[in-house]
Amino acid sequence: MKFNQSAVVAATEYLSDSQEMLAILQSDVKGFLELALLLKGYAGINLASNPKNHSLMATRLMSLMKSHKIAKYGDLVKRLKTGDEVIKRNFVQSLTTNTTHFFRENAHFSFLTSVLPEILARKKAENSRELRIWCGAASTGQEVYSILLTILEFFGDSIKNWDFRFLATDIDLEVLQKASKAVYSEKEIEGVPVLMRQKYFRKLTKVEGTLFQILPDFQKFVRFAPLNLVDEPYPFKGNFDIIFCRNVLIYFDPQTAHRVVENALHFLTPEGLLFLGHSESGAMRSKDVKTLSHAVYKKLRKM
Repeated sequence: MKFNQSAVVAATEYLSDSQEMLAILQSDVKGFLELALLLKGYAGINLASNPKNHSLMATRLMSLMKSHKIAKYGDLVKRLKTGDEVIKRNFVQSLTTNTTHFFRENAHFSFLTSVLPEILARKKAENSRELRIWCGAASTGQEVYSILLTILEFFGDSIKNWDFRFLATDIDLEVLQKASKAVYSEKEIEGVPVLMRQKYFRKLTKVEGTLFQILPDFQKFVRFAPLNLVDEPYPFKGNFDIIFCRNVLIYFDPQTAHRVVENALHFLTPEGLLFLGHSESGAMRSKDVKTLSHAVYKKLRKM
């Protein structure tokens, strides 16, 4: 096998330059603090100054900075302050964590199944056949589709008698694009029971292997839209019966997390349910809710 010597040299130089740049960025604590402050203002994400986060920021931003020919944190700060929306969006996306999988914290989905009869009885008493559900940190879609699958399993054929409206939002446009396609690898759907795969997914044969897609008849229930949870007011025209806002509050400082929870409660119908992440119950300070299960709350009716 013949090697292209010039390509090898170029790759070696690129690697050397990258390692040098990474070391410079990791040691720039002043620049880190300035960017962390901007990140908190843009997205509410609280990135503490410590060696682990210095390394994380440098690693995640290096590609962005190279693509925009920016060598130093200070220059990136200046660029962000010009109001360049493209680089601002890419900056936030680079530092956003998108860890998710189907039926994460599965106890919540079991609990949802157990309370659906009560929710539907209330809706019927209100002479309503509409159920509105908001997933506030949708990432690549696994959470909102887990909610959808849970509801589809519960309703069965009677689903046609109801008007379901799912809204799934996230700050990251790239992950929303993936979510809207509803296509996942075999590894990504490991948490989905086999019978659910057979009922609600179709197989796609691609060069990269077998993929699985939520069937279009079920995808149609979900609408995806960009939303920054720290931007107020939220652009909603009505309230939701069920809200999932899980595993995103942990990235905010306590004050911001509390504000996001209060905003979610504002758009929750009386007796509606709010699900937070299992480690996020500390963000709930409201006295206008009843705790039903771990990190699950019912909004009380005003007397």
